[in-house]
Amino acid sequence: MKTATLYHNNRCGKSRAALQALQEKGYQVAIRYYLEQPLSQQELVALLKKLQLSVSAIIRIKEPSFKALGDTSSYKEQDWIKAIVQYPILLERPIIELATKAWIARSAAALSVL
Repeated sequence: MKTATLYHNNRCGKSRAALQALQEKGYQVAIRYYLEQPLSQQELVALLKKLQLSVSAIIRIKEPSFKALGDTSSYKEQDWIKAIVQYPILLERPIIELATKAWIARSAAALSVL
């Protein structure tokens, strides 16, 4: 059976759509409620490698927690990682992770690769 991990926020419509798409395609889904179970720095670094993105590309800048960070103009990769660990709401969602790759699944096109 195909397996996937979904970094999920049940209050997000796009996240619920990703879960439904995974289930419809026959995936066994491990749901990671990342707000209740935040990623560690090591988990986030490993996920970023699978995403093939920099951490700044997966930050939700419209979240109030982003404003709480203050001036981020001098932030480096490690600073962003610490920010997501501290404020997991900053992590873009939903993220689908397979054994060798991961992607942000906010669009129908992103879900079509399943």
